[in-house]
Amino acid sequence: MMGPLVSRSHVVACVTLAGLLAASGAAAQSGASGQVEFGTFGTFNTYDNSSIGLDKQFGAGARLGFFLSPMFSVEANGDFTRADSLGSGIGVDVARIGGTVFAHLPVSSWNTVYLGAGYERLFYRGGMRGDDNGAHVIVGDKIPIGDRVALRLEGRAAYFPGSPFRAAGNPVLNLGGALGLSIYSFKRAYKDADRDKVADKRDICPGTPKGAVVDRNGCPEDGDGDRVFTGLDACPDTPRGATIDASGCPSDDDADRVFNGLDLCPNTQVGADVDVTGCPVDGDGDGVPAGVDQCADTPAGAKVDEQGCPLDADGDGVFDGLDQCNDSPAGLAVDATGCYGDRDGDGVADKDDECSGTAKGARVDLRGCEVGDSDGDGVTDNIDRCPRTTAGQNVDDIGCPVLFAVKDGERAPLVLKGVNFQSARSRLTRASHSVLDEVAASLLAHPQIRIEIAGHTDATGAAGPNLRLSQARARAVMAYLAQRGVDPSRMEARGYGETRPVATNRSKAGRALNRRVELNVTSGAVPPPARTPANAQPIPGAAETRRVVNDADRDGVADELDRCPRTTAGQSVDQVGCILLYVSRNGERHPLILTGFSFSSGQSALTISSFEVLDQVAASLLAHHTVRVEIGGHTDATGAARPNLRLSQARAEAVMEYLARLGVDPARMEARGYGETEPVASNRSRAGRAKNRRVELRIISQ
Repeated sequence: MMGPLVSRSHVVACVTLAGLLAASGAAAQSGASGQVEFGTFGTFNTYDNSSIGLDKQFGAGARLGFFLSPMFSVEANGDFTRADSLGSGIGVDVARIGGTVFAHLPVSSWNTVYLGAGYERLFYRGGMRGDDNGAHVIVGDKIPIGDRVALRLEGRAAYFPGSPFRAAGNPVLNLGGALGLSIYSFKRAYKDADRDKVADKRDICPGTPKGAVVDRNGCPEDGDGDRVFTGLDACPDTPRGATIDASGCPSDDDADRVFNGLDLCPNTQVGADVDVTGCPVDGDGDGVPAGVDQCADTPAGAKVDEQGCPLDADGDGVFDGLDQCNDSPAGLAVDATGCYGDRDGDGVADKDDECSGTAKGARVDLRGCEVGDSDGDGVTDNIDRCPRTTAGQNVDDIGCPVLFAVKDGERAPLVLKGVNFQSARSRLTRASHSVLDEVAASLLAHPQIRIEIAGHTDATGAAGPNLRLSQARARAVMAYLAQRGVDPSRMEARGYGETRPVATNRSKAGRALNRRVELNVTSGAVPPPARTPANAQPIPGAAETRRVVNDADRDGVADELDRCPRTTAGQSVDQVGCILLYVSRNGERHPLILTGFSFSSGQSALTISSFEVLDQVAASLLAHHTVRVEIGGHTDATGAARPNLRLSQARAEAVMEYLARLGVDPARMEARGYGETEPVASNRSRAGRAKNRRVELRIISQ
């Protein structure tokens, strides 16, 4: 606790007096040369416990100083502290007087650090009695408050090497701190005309604008060197050399993000990409800068339009400027120079020909490569519906075995040679499978054919068992064909036993001929239908409707009237059971888009999955022999327009050729390619492009 001579009220009074003086408006720099400093302060002192044995206590004191110069001053000071002895608890009064020499180091316009060293003498009275002499060092900070007052905060270390109170010969070291106010007088007020907190006497730059940050000499700072002072500069990090406005911010007239003064191309086109010097970048060298160039990968030398996209006057896919034959006729394939070339004469331009050495006269696909014939039946693989035909077989124009020979204008039954059974049983031998596989392939390729499977035996044994055996064998054949994908509704199994021999049963050779399975082309006689199917459409000259009894493909048309007996479920059909070759909307007929239909990528070769679709189209055309159609090929917008046009034409012709092979008169069909000119959806999405790649049927006349 403080002693009675120095109370907290004394400290408060001193602080209050200093505040009133600071507010009085007097102006003198705290620490100017020739000034006198009066100050009061509070202390907190700690004593070397190992030697003196006093507790830590607060105290108060005063100082009187004189400034020899703004940097050096001398000071006399004294303070009083009431402490207690740690051992006995008896109070001890400690009075201190001393003198100090200070060096003042201004850090900024609002604070000054100071260092001091000096002598002090301590007087101990009360519970202990004695005097002590020592040296001290002081470190502190001085913060001006107004023009005549400063706040001082300092720390002190006092060293007493010859103290009579030292224990075991150890010197005494006391530590403490002080916080106080000082008043400066006997010196005229300093002048600061530009209000930069640097006195005019020391201000090298007395006309500094208000608000500018200054250095210790009163001169304004300019961190980015743009001549707009720090503190006033709204853009303090402006690159050196940039042109700025009054607020210190750089200007950019062409909005290319390179500032005026640094921009070597100050009139750059809006939107163009630029380099660090502000000049436009032109990656493909076509004279249209990147950022504006909509075709940034234009080949060197090609002529371009204002958007930077290459020109192609003759539409041959070779850009102007690179095209050595600028007037190539429309539709001709050209080489890389823009000129037509086909060295092997296969009809595919050299630039597209992946098999440039094709033999003269060979059939090729769109790549210029010869179309193979893996089973050697004379029908190329791209249209062969039965690609594994046994060597030597007679095949039709789609590569499938001819099942029924025509004799005297009628189709003769087909005896299935090589189809055998285990003795007296209906179980097929393994060797029979290859024969039936070819039969199944041919039936699948000709969905309009319906057959009877007839089982026959020789006359060995009783007639009843022979009849049952023949029926079982016919059903076994039918079951096998059904396993291979043939619709059971197209087949009828019937056993004839020994009733229809083709040779004498008296010889072993004759009996072998009589044991057989035959296929017969049939047409079932059924009662007439009682109503018109709900999804049937009228056609000119249609026969009167009849009651439906059997309807294998469930299209609502009786099998007896159904000219197209294998229609896909859900298809709209006419009165004779064939798919409609148009789409009806709002009472008008629109082209039919062939769904489930595709080609090999980038080629005109039909995929296997397309055959079933075209088989139904062919069946409908054959059922309505007066109808004429246009086959329209369409592509998406991927790639150049001219190759797309050629591809669409080739695909339309491929469809026409397939339909002709199925018996449709070519004179009833026209193939036309439209390329990418008639999209039905956006080419920007994958789904839209898929819709645009299509083949359409358009009825020309009927």
